[in-house]
Amino acid sequence: LFTLLKIAGSLYLIWLGIKMIRAKPQTEGIDKPLNVPNGLVAMKMGFMTNALNPKTSIFIVSLFMQVVKVDTPSTILIGYGLLIAIIHIIWFALVARFFSTPTIRNKMIKIRCWIDRFFGLLLISFGAAISATIVKS
Repeated sequence: LFTLLKIAGSLYLIWLGIKMIRAKPQTEGIDKPLNVPNGLVAMKMGFMTNALNPKTSIFIVSLFMQVVKVDTPSTILIGYGLLIAIIHIIWFALVARFFSTPTIRNKMIKIRCWIDRFFGLLLISFGAAISATIVKS
């Protein structure tokens, strides 16, 4: 069953990579104003995107496992939680602000197909590497 999962995963990565390599340059959206939802809707979308991202949860849990012990006081635990939340809010606000500026946004749209192609090659490489480990075992 694990071998079948690895085969399916490697094929999926290769398929995604091929789709990304075939990306065409985008001309729509350049120099157009952003269609931004209101603040509350944007915050809800951002929160749900991050909250449902398993990598974030795994990172936070692994970080806490290194720092938090069984006898750690509740006030320290709450402090850690608040610190992580504040850092996340500041980080994502800065990232959103940076990438939503017209100059950066237009540059990113212009080179997006090349970024997609680069990461497509990476995904195909990862898929091939996983396939190679399946063949070896």
